[in-house]
Amino acid sequence: MLMHKIDMNFSGVYQRRDRLSETTIGLSDLPGTNGYLSDEARDTIRETLRPFPAEGIHFLDSGNYHYATLFWLEKVDQPYQLVVFDHHTDMQPSAWGDDLISCGSWIKTALEQDLRLQKVWLAGSREEAYLEGLKEKIQLLSEEDLSDPESAFCGLDAETLLYISVDKDVLSKEEVDTNWDQGELSADGLLNCLQYLVSHFDVIGVDVCGEPDPNAPDAEILKSEEIDRKIVSVLT
Repeated sequence: MLMHKIDMNFSGVYQRRDRLSETTIGLSDLPGTNGYLSDEARDTIRETLRPFPAEGIHFLDSGNYHYATLFWLEKVDQPYQLVVFDHHTDMQPSAWGDDLISCGSWIKTALEQDLRLQKVWLAGSREEAYLEGLKEKIQLLSEEDLSDPESAFCGLDAETLLYISVDKDVLSKEEVDTNWDQGELSADGLLNCLQYLVSHFDVIGVDVCGEPDPNAPDAEILKSEEIDRKIVSVLT
């Protein structure tokens, strides 16, 4: 079971909720992280995370920092598959060149650079842009597909490790108000999928992003925290 929990606190949003993780990594003073990742910030984060394994539940802050999944993926030392719950594909080329990692390009980076990554299931996105050249390693799943997790994830290999990444922007705004445009998936729909995956596959790690703006009203912070707690309950 996934037990150890880590907060990667970029924006300060986790300071506004009750402590959920055993470890908090303070990154709010690190420049070059909001949306895009500078080389200097990449090296600092990688060194900071060195003592921690891929196993566990990692909270990545808002969707602006979804690229932080890459730091956990590079710790997986054998072939694995990746399921990403996200309203976006996170595969668009960077406006500043392919060498600059961003929250909108990190899956593309993983597919192009990580030879251990076998395939990506993109769950909850309707986008097909930017997939050219990598389609053979991507399976798109609509929100409607996710109503039947067994059917949706029938192509996953039960003999291969699984990593799961959740961006809460896949959920409807009634469930949580993130700082990005959002899908229409219910929290129960997401939790049912997670329950199925952890029950049927060897899940090595999970991360969660999509926190509200750190200056959001208390009610929105609480709603997001409650979803995180439900996710932890399903995974542990």
